Amino acid sequence: MLISLVGFLACFATINLYTQSLSRMIWSLAREYRPASAAARVSVKGVPTVATLIVGATLTVSCLFGYWSEIDIDVFLTLANGIFVVIYLFAMWSAVRLLTGWRKNLAVLSLVLCVVVLFSIGLAMLYAIAMLALLWVLVGKLKP
Repeated sequence: MLISLVGFLACFATINLYTQSLSRMIWSLAREYRPASAAARVSVKGVPTVATLIVGATLTVSCLFGYWSEIDIDVFLTLANGIFVVIYLFAMWSAVRLLTGWRKNLAVLSLVLCVVVLFSIGLAMLYAIAMLALLWVLVGKLKP
């Protein structure tokens, strides 16, 4: 029972950390690119309230979609892994372009491993690339 409680609290703390980190990132981006927007403001206690509400609403819609669609959780985890692999792939691509010496060689190895993992996850790769393309188009339309 104690191990289950500790495991639950560890998972809850991780989810809370990721949620607040994403809220801070949205707030930071809004502050940099749209300083007059509501998402660029913080509460009296320094909490990015609007950004946190955006993240909370997105998580709620995602959970409801998962519940109503009755899609197996394994499918969602595979799709999420595809997104993470694409993010790591771009991080390694950046590292290859920015680093020199043995660090660049290590980045090339990491890039190759990311490509192998990306192809090994099958259809989740297509989902991740489709989401990347969609975001690319949407961000392009948002630029002033």
